Amino acid sequence: MGTDAVWRLVQVLSGGRTWLVHLGLFAVIASWAVNQILTKSILGAVSPLAFLGVRFIGLDALAVLVLVRGHSAWTRRDVVLAAAAGVGGFFFNQLGFALGLSQTTVFSTSLLIATSPIFALLGLALWRLERVRPRQWLGVAVAFAGIALFLSDGARLGLGPGDLLSLMAGLTFACLNVFNKPVLQRHGSGEVLAVNLLSGGLPLLLLCGSAMAHQPWRAVPAADWAAIAYTVVIPVFAGYQVWNWAVKQVGVGRTIAYANLTPLLAGVLSAVVFAETFDLGKLVGAAACLVGLALAAGRGRARSEPASAGVGVAEVVGRQAVQ
Repeated sequence: MGTDAVWRLVQVLSGGRTWLVHLGLFAVIASWAVNQILTKSILGAVSPLAFLGVRFIGLDALAVLVLVRGHSAWTRRDVVLAAAAGVGGFFFNQLGFALGLSQTTVFSTSLLIATSPIFALLGLALWRLERVRPRQWLGVAVAFAGIALFLSDGARLGLGPGDLLSLMAGLTFACLNVFNKPVLQRHGSGEVLAVNLLSGGLPLLLLCGSAMAHQPWRAVPAADWAAIAYTVVIPVFAGYQVWNWAVKQVGVGRTIAYANLTPLLAGVLSAVVFAETFDLGKLVGAAACLVGLALAAGRGRARSEPASAGVGVAEVVGRQAVQ
């Protein structure tokens, strides 16, 4: 039974009620937050590059299976765009995520990566792909002010290496969505994701080869192996399936409202699991950043389309910023 048939059956069994959609959305958000907690735990036993190498062996294997099952005809331009999206959105993004998380807190990483829609919006305005509205520019300003407050240490900006790497992860993930925008108009999201994973994952495997070879794998606990398997299957492949189904059921506007819950839930879990603490300044800064992200995620107008056509890329980035 295909994925679409499964979701149609679920909808029939639920009587068409939207409560199941919202339950599914919360489950996805929870899986993304748990993914960051588990990754932080894994990095206590496995080096960041060795972890990325093993994770992408699994992700690229699944990507190959998706393409082997069948794919549409691709032009050279689409391949180049999807490959560029994969290099930015997975190669550099995942390096920033893993290396950054190993040097800062879960809450900091989660919040800074969530700024990806801001960078996407700036890129779209720079390349004139979408017309950015005044409310969205206000959101950009509020979000950056919130980030500055969140990272501030008294009178100075306390920006450590882990924070910089996490910001890089947010910036480079925006590339995934900006370059993928025209490709997704002609190909299914599953096969586009597969091309992204292979184009970003294969060079990442080359980079991580030495770290994987020197990692004492026999000393890695079974629980960490189970967590690595979780990071491959649940947040990416299963999570995207449920998220895209929810978009079809209730629309982007209602779905994207859940995206900003990831840093909040990750922060709560990090306080419970790792005893992370946050002062009032960090909490106010995080709240301002999330408000700015909500303002910036409004629908932009594509330059070649009327305002009523399509979905702004800033919205798409907001619902795809998963690690």
